[in-house]
Amino acid sequence: MSLPPVTFPTLGWQVADWIETYLCHGPGDVQGADWELDDEFVLFLCWLYRVHPKDHPLAGRRLVHRGILSRPKGRAKSEFAGGFVCAEALGPVRCDGFDAQGDPVGVPVVYPFIRCLATEEDQAGNTYDNVRYMLEEGRAADEYAIDTGLTRTFLRGPGGGEIVPSTSGDASKDGGKESASVADETHLYILKKHRAMYGTVSRNTGKRKEAEPLMLDTTTAWQPGELSVAEQAADRYAHMPIEEAVAKRGILYDHRQGDEPKRFNDDRSLKKALRSGYGEAAAWMDFDRIVRLIRDAEDPEGDAYRYWLNRPRAAASHWLEPSEIQAVIDTDIEPKMGDPVAAGFDGSLSDDHTTLWLCDAVGNLHAVGIWAQPEDWPRDEEWEVPKSEVTDAVRWIAENFNLTRLYGDPPFFQSEMGEWAEEFGTKKIREWWTNRDTPMAVACGALRTAIRQEDLKINPEPILTDGQTRRGKPIAVWHFENARTRKVRIKLDDKAEEAYVVRKERPRSPLKIDSTPACVLARKAWHDATKEGEMKKRKKRGLVTFSH
Repeated sequence: MSLPPVTFPTLGWQVADWIETYLCHGPGDVQGADWELDDEFVLFLCWLYRVHPKDHPLAGRRLVHRGILSRPKGRAKSEFAGGFVCAEALGPVRCDGFDAQGDPVGVPVVYPFIRCLATEEDQAGNTYDNVRYMLEEGRAADEYAIDTGLTRTFLRGPGGGEIVPSTSGDASKDGGKESASVADETHLYILKKHRAMYGTVSRNTGKRKEAEPLMLDTTTAWQPGELSVAEQAADRYAHMPIEEAVAKRGILYDHRQGDEPKRFNDDRSLKKALRSGYGEAAAWMDFDRIVRLIRDAEDPEGDAYRYWLNRPRAAASHWLEPSEIQAVIDTDIEPKMGDPVAAGFDGSLSDDHTTLWLCDAVGNLHAVGIWAQPEDWPRDEEWEVPKSEVTDAVRWIAENFNLTRLYGDPPFFQSEMGEWAEEFGTKKIREWWTNRDTPMAVACGALRTAIRQEDLKINPEPILTDGQTRRGKPIAVWHFENARTRKVRIKLDDKAEEAYVVRKERPRSPLKIDSTPACVLARKAWHDATKEGEMKKRKKRGLVTFSH
């Protein structure tokens, strides 16, 4: 996605001129050389520093309070972020009125305080490394009074100011007086402490009205399901038109990615896809070397798509790709009342989710009920799954369909499953323990293959419970996207072999997967019932008519 051309008043041109005049390239192959911003970065600056026109009630005020720049690896994002920090510290980045032509006039911030966020406790981060080098080696060192250091840079000019590298341990110690902040590589902000750090600093941008604080995120494609700051930003803003996101939300979301390679294993095809993702930077990128790095990677496709093509992609440990899941999602399908069905159940008490799924006569999967603690539930109150509602949902299936069998993972619901067996029949309600590697691996493999071959449809909207969402998508889809694989050794036909079962990314992870094992069991029950002839529709009795 490319940003539209500039048709509005902006300080971006002045900011770009200042960077090219006073700064040099940061550490790297061309360090110390004069810096000429390419058109793609200049366009981003123009949108970032867009201001309301002089006849507007907010004349001169900036529209954007958060900019997100998403580009492939090697696109000099950290260097660009360093230039942004230097400009916010010393350059003409705030509007002080308009000239005779109606163009905004830029001036420096009064007492700039700029924070460069980093994820590691023992290093200042790539952004601050670039800032120090540019302010020590560029023309800015001769024109401005600056004291650079490993842990803080002081601006000695009128009014003063500071540039500070921060990690999660100290991001909240300076009282929230930021005039600008940079969060570099936000696809790495996956731990709770990193997200908390980002949230604290982001909230601080609302404290200095006159300084109009500005936040810049730079990132490469995120790994789906990690809940990184970059992934959450994409969920919220990637689908929005640029103008709408800027004008209504104050968010500039600029993501560029390479084309889908037509033949991933063909070097020429892969290079062509890579070039499309680098824009103007393709002229100086060594794509032969990048392709060699990709071929030598532990997860070639994962590395290629995320790092070099800037396309979000699940890691090799993901059970399914998000695109594979989306290909079988269909919210219009409905099970036909009275038809034979199978069901799968995965239960919990409070922490994990409780899910009940139905598999119809043709093998499609339908969410019946998903019970999860609401996101707005008070933290000091304990929540437990309403077991009576779960029983009512099982009873609803039995009363409205020909329930052939229900496979349920019995921990936490063993007594309830016993009661269901008494009510609906021991042949229909069966315990199916998911901690048995061999049968679970076979069942997981069967469902995974069916989804990848698009042999079934999945309706993630629960029939009986509220349609909860997580990160803007149905909670069941979120479950599937979170599912990972665990390699196990199984024995089939007296032969030992490797296989995979579905699992969470780590024990007690907040990334729940509970619809996935329930669907595995529902399809397994459907498959077994089909083999036994139980899924055949009952013939309706009625009059037989003959036509002449």
